[in-house]
Amino acid sequence: MTQAIQSVLFVDDEPHILNTMRWLFKRQYNVLVADSGAKAIEILKQQKVDVIVSDQKMPGMTGVEVLHQAKELCPASMRILLTGYSDFDATVGSVNKGEIFRFVQKPWVNKELKDVVNLAADTASHTASDIIKSFKTIPSANAERNDATTDINDPAVLVLDGDRESSVHIRDSLINRSQVFYTHDMEEALNLLEKKSIGVIVSETRIGRNDVTSMIKLLKHYHPDIVSIVMTNSNDANTVIDLINEGQIFRFLTKPVKQGMCRLCIEAGLRKHKELKANPNLAKRHIVDKHTLAVSITGETEGASDREHSNNQVAASASGGFFASMINRIRGLRTSQVS
Repeated sequence: MTQAIQSVLFVDDEPHILNTMRWLFKRQYNVLVADSGAKAIEILKQQKVDVIVSDQKMPGMTGVEVLHQAKELCPASMRILLTGYSDFDATVGSVNKGEIFRFVQKPWVNKELKDVVNLAADTASHTASDIIKSFKTIPSANAERNDATTDINDPAVLVLDGDRESSVHIRDSLINRSQVFYTHDMEEALNLLEKKSIGVIVSETRIGRNDVTSMIKLLKHYHPDIVSIVMTNSNDANTVIDLINEGQIFRFLTKPVKQGMCRLCIEAGLRKHKELKANPNLAKRHIVDKHTLAVSITGETEGASDREHSNNQVAASASGGFFASMINRIRGLRTSQVS
């Protein structure tokens, strides 16, 4: 049986960009185009689309708004945001509303764009049925929990943050809902991840001299069912883009965060974790770039050659003891700093 050709929808208000997309992808896909968000939504209401690539800055409806509605109308689609500038609010919105697969900046390199779209299309073809299945097995976002206490089988939440105020907000917002562990130490966090059933990690981008984003990226590669929420004072759009493309974070929150927002995001993260555990094939929808492994878990305290060596050690031993290998690396660094 001949496999049906996949459909890719490109949304941009610039005609020459839509023409370029037709030329780049017409041999592989059924290429659909829309020169406005409203037209894109009409297409999504009428037919199944496997991949949606939307520009951000358009009159009438932004790309984030398009992808947010696309998530509801066509949940099995893979969503990519294309933009020519690093707007912090738009970038955060692409995570929190559109749950996008990748963020691509203009001007793009044709081969890189094709690689991203091809990966998204391949992922869509292998996971569409699992998305449908997940709707039947996982409670909806609006579903209320009937129990007022924590179920012993519920996954736990790990908070990695030195900010006491944030920890109090999370504690108060999740009281009687989930088991929550708090730490401001990287080694302790890794021990908890190894020994406890953690479903969601809520983390700052840095703890002391350690770059936590590197751990988040590696964690998504080796344990894709663990959902990451980043909560930080930083408003660097490039950091968010990096965490989308290389860490597939679930939410990005800027401090101070209200209790209600904490609760909504973490409970949504717990539902996502259960969805991934119930349907492991869905982890493919959160695949991270291969070069993600070329990151250091020790931040700015190492030289380039040291980082490469440590990354190779982590990658080589990860399948047999990911958390143990990272803990040993942190202990080694601390020993070298003391000596």
